[in-house]
Amino acid sequence: VQERPATPWLQLFGAAVRRRGHKLAGPKGGRSLLHWVMTYDFPTVAPEIAQSLQAEAEWRILDIHPIYWYSLAICCSLALVFGYFTRPGTAPYEDSAVPPGFKKFRNMFMAGWALCASADWLQGPYVYALYADYGFARQQIAELFVAGFGASCIGGVFAGAVADKYGRRFAAECYCGLYVISCLSKHFNSYQALLLGRLAGGVATSLLFSVFESWAVSELNKRWKVSTLIQEHFFSTMWFVNFIVAIAAGLFSQALVSAAPEYWPNQHPTLGDGKWYLLGKTLPFDAAAMGLVLGWGIIWTQWKENFGTVDTGSESDAANRREWLTSWPLWACGIIVACFEGAMFIFVFNWTPAMTPAGHTPPHGLVFAMFMMCAMCGSCAVTLVQESVNIRKLALPMLLLAAGCLAACTTALSLPTATMLPVLLWAFNLFECCVGFYFPVISVVKSEVVPEEIRALAYNIYRVPLNALVVVVLLVDIPLRTSFFITVAMLLLASACMLSLDLRPKAAGRKGVEDYGSTKQEA
Repeated sequence: VQERPATPWLQLFGAAVRRRGHKLAGPKGGRSLLHWVMTYDFPTVAPEIAQSLQAEAEWRILDIHPIYWYSLAICCSLALVFGYFTRPGTAPYEDSAVPPGFKKFRNMFMAGWALCASADWLQGPYVYALYADYGFARQQIAELFVAGFGASCIGGVFAGAVADKYGRRFAAECYCGLYVISCLSKHFNSYQALLLGRLAGGVATSLLFSVFESWAVSELNKRWKVSTLIQEHFFSTMWFVNFIVAIAAGLFSQALVSAAPEYWPNQHPTLGDGKWYLLGKTLPFDAAAMGLVLGWGIIWTQWKENFGTVDTGSESDAANRREWLTSWPLWACGIIVACFEGAMFIFVFNWTPAMTPAGHTPPHGLVFAMFMMCAMCGSCAVTLVQESVNIRKLALPMLLLAAGCLAACTTALSLPTATMLPVLLWAFNLFECCVGFYFPVISVVKSEVVPEEIRALAYNIYRVPLNALVVVVLLVDIPLRTSFFITVAMLLLASACMLSLDLRPKAAGRKGVEDYGSTKQEA
């Protein structure tokens, strides 16, 4: 209010307060305009103040730095263009070979998937900000992030086996229950409660990105027996819906927090007071819990249980596995995965404090939505060029661009706030484009480099250095610029490994890690 020019309604309100003999509260007065209007009776100007109060509530979401609105408009336009040209069509479902009732099954699965995935995305923008509002230091927040990340990694080792043994529908229901616990824990300003929530949320995340897809694959192959073309279209639609849900979750969470930005019962929580808080940045977590309840209802009433089988392998493959595991291309691929995805997880932790300089609070939901739009653009770009270009050859430029984006962040952090925010925002947006581009590209690289016989083993081994990098960087109390500098070094190392793969000649006719095969077919 002090920064905005005095509008007629503010002048009127100030005059009414002065007539009553009271002073308008200053920055430290601890009372909002809403409090003054609700606790004082102004019979002659009440209608005008009521209308003005409504206008003030409408302005709240617009009281954001213009750079965010301009950037959102650009990102939204690009996402719409890329999404339009790469949207999943309906041609495969027009085939007479599609079983009766399959479209209903597809729609039912997509509805449950969208609700359950939205619960994960709704929490993304405000996790760090909520912990900071509760008074926790950066190092304590890092410990909470590491707890969730570690639980996800450990849970991921056992999630598939547990789901195969006890049922994938049951595992999906467990996901909903664990994530509800994680959401409810965000209402407690207690380190122990938040730690419990992070552990539950970490295990739930490992279930989200393994169980749902496994259940769908089993249903498509065993129950519906549809063609490969329909299966490809099904999963393209699944991940397209995931991107749309992520964008919508960012915008919706921003709207919720803007509508009720103050906590209840205390507007300013104190560190570890153990109290239960509502409103404020807890609202997106409440919305996520509601989505989980609805998603659980669909899973419980519409899904049929299916189970997996355990493939123990044969002892005769042991010698070949040892040979493959000592091959440089396989380990170079592992270094690329560990360095890029490690840098990505460190970025997830650092973007909120980086964009929160003294005296400035970013619109976390809008920023998160922009990130998801940019990631969608990167993923869609792969779809557009994969028919005409060997997308594996684009991996090295993508890694170098990602390193350049985070290098720009290390420089931008020393600039004045007015210059720093636009540079950081667009460096982060470009990095998210690289993230969206990375996942389909690295899938091609891994399909060429890692033999099918040891694929699961190799992918699990890749998680070990990834986990170690993230845990060390987050738990060691280092400055923000140093953290970004480390991620740049990680991405440059990944670029060097990718260059070594590009320069390495292919050995035709060998079965192993150097017989890369047809890129287009493997993709």
